[in-house]
Amino acid sequence: MALLSKEEGDGIVLECQLKDYYPNKVTVQWFSDNQPLTAKNNKELQNTDKAEKSFTYISQISIGTQYEDKRYTCKATHETKEIKEEYSLCKLKSVLKPSIEVKRARLEEILKENKVKFSCTVKAPHTTTVSWLANGVRKGGTISKEQPNIIVNNLTLTTSEWSNLKTIACTAKHPCFPEERAEIPADDKQKDPVVVIRRPFQKSAQSGSALLECVVKDLSSGDVCIKFQANNADISGFICTDCAPSENTWSLTTPFTIPAEYQKKENTFTCTVYRPFKQWKSQPTGNIFDDPTIELVVVPSVGQSSSEPQKLLCSGEGFDPKIKWISKSMEKQSTALDVTMMENGRVKVYSEISVPQTEWNQEVTYTCQIVDGQSRKTKEKDIRICGVIAPSSQKAAVYLLGPSQNHVRSGAALYLTCLVVGQSVKHFSIQWKVNGTVHKPNVYEQNPTDHANGTQSKKSILEVSNQQWNAYALFSCEVKHLCSTVTQQQNISKTREPKQPIVSILRPSDSDLSGPQNTNLLCFITGFFPSDISVEWQLNGTKLVESHFTNSPVVAHTSGGFSMHSALILPASQWKEGVYSCIVSHESCQVPITATLENLYASVIPSAPSVELLQSASRLVCLVYGFSPSAINITWLLGTTEVSAQNDTNPAKGPDGKFSIRSYLQIQPASWAPGEVYSCRITHATGTQSHNISKSAMFEEAIFMNENKPESITQDTVEEAWNMACAFLTLFLLSLLYGCTVTLVKVKPE
Repeated sequence: MALLSKEEGDGIVLECQLKDYYPNKVTVQWFSDNQPLTAKNNKELQNTDKAEKSFTYISQISIGTQYEDKRYTCKATHETKEIKEEYSLCKLKSVLKPSIEVKRARLEEILKENKVKFSCTVKAPHTTTVSWLANGVRKGGTISKEQPNIIVNNLTLTTSEWSNLKTIACTAKHPCFPEERAEIPADDKQKDPVVVIRRPFQKSAQSGSALLECVVKDLSSGDVCIKFQANNADISGFICTDCAPSENTWSLTTPFTIPAEYQKKENTFTCTVYRPFKQWKSQPTGNIFDDPTIELVVVPSVGQSSSEPQKLLCSGEGFDPKIKWISKSMEKQSTALDVTMMENGRVKVYSEISVPQTEWNQEVTYTCQIVDGQSRKTKEKDIRICGVIAPSSQKAAVYLLGPSQNHVRSGAALYLTCLVVGQSVKHFSIQWKVNGTVHKPNVYEQNPTDHANGTQSKKSILEVSNQQWNAYALFSCEVKHLCSTVTQQQNISKTREPKQPIVSILRPSDSDLSGPQNTNLLCFITGFFPSDISVEWQLNGTKLVESHFTNSPVVAHTSGGFSMHSALILPASQWKEGVYSCIVSHESCQVPITATLENLYASVIPSAPSVELLQSASRLVCLVYGFSPSAINITWLLGTTEVSAQNDTNPAKGPDGKFSIRSYLQIQPASWAPGEVYSCRITHATGTQSHNISKSAMFEEAIFMNENKPESITQDTVEEAWNMACAFLTLFLLSLLYGCTVTLVKVKPE
């Protein structure tokens, strides 16, 4: 993993590079002080310059250029392994930690002036704040700047103030670092110093100067000597400084030029600080003279026009690396982006070049060459378009769309659309053929469009005549990647045996219609072929705008036909009655197919019921109809007493959207006394109704309901049937009595 940076406009782009991993399942996350960030660009590349298959993943984020004590982390997870790199803006800007040197006036000066003078010299950027702390109380002092990046703060105390001090410290605060401080204990107690060996970041460092610095901090007064080592073997004699007991030097920087015989790639370097009976050693540097390294990648061009140049980014490490670009045996002009001194003492450089799209698409090879100015060793890498495009990206999804049915019926010019979806679709060429012959006129190609999932698409539109289409001409769209020999082809022509769709409308439930949320009126279209179809909605003959409904994708069935549905949005806040029409246009029919639905809201608009009370021989019937909504309650009363022996049907919805229901009450005619009143009471959202019937109110020619016959039965017919039944029953009983008597007489015992 490598974490790079480059300036872009008013900001900085951090680039996280993962190289030489396999398989290509990797997850990359960005964090800023443990807070997740969204990557600006992500790109996965396949490395082609190695024998084994591997991948490179590049992820970028943008940050501001102001100094902040903020850390950015790139975290990658590959299979079960997790790696991460962490950088702050300060490291990206190559800001060195403040170096503080504190001096106190010699004792002779103190006695003469009766004052104690302190001088704090800080090597740091000009934005560093330098101040004093006396017994923890901050004091300003007098600040001056002797040179760029050198700040001096002088403080003067009286002898009485000095005698009361336990400590005095000089502090340096920069946004990129915690506050640095150099403290002078009053009793001059010695403590272990901090020893660091580093390579100074100066322009001269790239001119072949092998300069090291040994920085000693928290150094108490007294003599001190320093030695430099290569691989733990001394390469210098003692470099000594005589610090008088009256002088406190809290930071010491000792430069050393590495002899040529020790400038070898296997060497690491340390420095050791010597005091009487004590010594302290720094951590080693990296292999600063190691061979240069190089990385060459393509800068992602997402969002750029297909005509804009392709940018290439080359980075390299070494002691004194320099970058050159070569193409067609000629050196090319490039842009040096940044130079960074790494913690291991090696210098990292970046260079970017813009390649014209015409050259890039013609597979012109570009070479990045790194030359180390110290060792004169060279490393180089080549790159070309087909070397960085993975085979999987050389294929695209190709869709060929026919003309709309409205255009076909109009007789005007027709348009075929070839849609290409994939990675970097600008590298795909599109060619049209008509009946196998290349067709170039009347072709319009659109610029690529970026999508949220990282893919791109572009369209090529062919204008054809209505005569060609109706003549069943074969139209072909051929798509080919510039790095591939494989041609992807899609064909289309007018269907010779189309199948007509079946259209039906599904009414939503009453609870959905009357609910607080919007609901849908669904139009189902099934059994059609081919798949090209147009669906629209009308209300009372007026076309509804497309934003009021949504059409589902067309679904293919094993039987060979297609189906889809269209959902018309019915706002809960606005009920519109009328004739709703789902109109379907398909090439199988000359006239659009229309399915209609009326009385959509009739079942939820309150409507009072109509009631008829009917009587048969043994029961009463309360017929209730024409009401809405469907919730209703029917109660039977005899006088004022509720009768429970009843049987109700379920509410049934009629074609007009209104409901009807019947309630039956079984009665005994013999027990129904004249003057008694039966009542059918209907309770509905629109109110309560009560309808009565009494025996005395019946006419001699009263009408009764026959459940088995639709025609009416008069009172006389009923009486005749009853008399006949009684006569038959009497004769049957007499015959039975006679038969029993005769039998008993004959079998009487003797």
